[in-house]
Amino acid sequence: MEAEIDEDIRRINELRLVHKARARIISYNAMSMQQPGRWEDVQKFLGDNDIIGISGTRTKAKPGQSYTVRKMKNHEVIEWGYEKGRPHTNPSCGVAIMLGKKKFPRESWRTIFNPIKSMSGRMGAVRIKTRDADICLIVFYAPIEPENDNERKTSRKCYAELEKFIMNLPHRCVPIIMTDANARVGLD
Repeated sequence: MEAEIDEDIRRINELRLVHKARARIISYNAMSMQQPGRWEDVQKFLGDNDIIGISGTRTKAKPGQSYTVRKMKNHEVIEWGYEKGRPHTNPSCGVAIMLGKKKFPRESWRTIFNPIKSMSGRMGAVRIKTRDADICLIVFYAPIEPENDNERKTSRKCYAELEKFIMNLPHRCVPIIMTDANARVGLD
């Protein structure tokens, strides 16, 4: 009887941990973050979210840097730019993750992952560990829905890289994918 009560208390405590680990998450295709004041606008209008996955930033990678970190008032931004001449990227690429400073301070960032070179500007990820959670936030800017063999090949390679990345995460780490899947819906 006592063992059953201990087990019930353990389960209740686990549920409390899950409850404490809540975060507000949103994915957003910005179409461009190059205009002056654009980052501040995103923070102003979407800033009540703890995690903001942004695709389509149109940011070029800085030479020798896979990502950059930018400090803002209530968020920190990890940004992965595209590199010219890479097979699966184009000038509309570029991704970023905005993390609320209160919920996800830098001390909780365990690893910032860099995509393989051919995926620069299409994907970025950060693993976060807190007392309550072990998550990997992945921002993924999918290629357009394929219309020909070349586009199908590119699309398959991008999704294969995403799947490979997720499969290599530790089992206890929960992947959260924020994406603009670039799907076409409706009739032609």
